[in-house]
Amino acid sequence: MAGSSSKDGPHSSCDGELHFITAVWGEAYTRFFIEVCLPSQLSSGNIDGLKRAEKSLYRIFTTGSDAEKIRNSASFRILERTIRVEFIVYASPSGEEKHHFVVNMQKQAFRDAYEADAGIVFLAPDIVVGDGAFVAAEKHYRGGKAALMIAGPRLYEPTFVPEILNRIDETTGVLSLPPRDLV
Repeated sequence: MAGSSSKDGPHSSCDGELHFITAVWGEAYTRFFIEVCLPSQLSSGNIDGLKRAEKSLYRIFTTGSDAEKIRNSASFRILERTIRVEFIVYASPSGEEKHHFVVNMQKQAFRDAYEADAGIVFLAPDIVVGDGAFVAAEKHYRGGKAALMIAGPRLYEPTFVPEILNRIDETTGVLSLPPRDLV
């Protein structure tokens, strides 16, 4: 998470909005994002627990076809009831274009956060977060922290995904993982 900067100093209005930013495209990443990542971000200690979710933004940089897949998912319907969501649609990047795409997305996200005097949280498209991560990030931002780095463990997908999918609440579609369970 990084704070925007204004004449009065870094993220001078820490009571303002947060921008959650992710870039996701391609069949495998989009499926993983919809089925695993987004459900973990919807828990009561994450997006659903933000004090100012109504003032915040979840922005997804993706392709047109992947945006459609995301919009049609149950996890997205929960997300859009909780926080304002925007899609920024691009042509599908390939090869070296992928790196330029991500850099340009980050530049745009920083400019927009600066203009809104908002904090910014970059999310990898394959990040699985423990319950409470977003609420803790919001607390640090509101406390005046200018940046917060979060290391994500590398996981072995063939064993991790089946285990995690079994933990998603079938009624709510939410994946609430105690942080210790991710260790």
